[in-house]
Amino acid sequence: MAQKMTGALVFDERTDRYDIRFDLA
Repeated sequence: MAQKMTGALVFDERTDRYDIRFDLA
């Protein structure tokens, strides 16, 4: 029951910090 999750490190200009967003494939 494992879903493959790929993490993308994106820069959030609103919070002025880096955030990791996951896409569910």
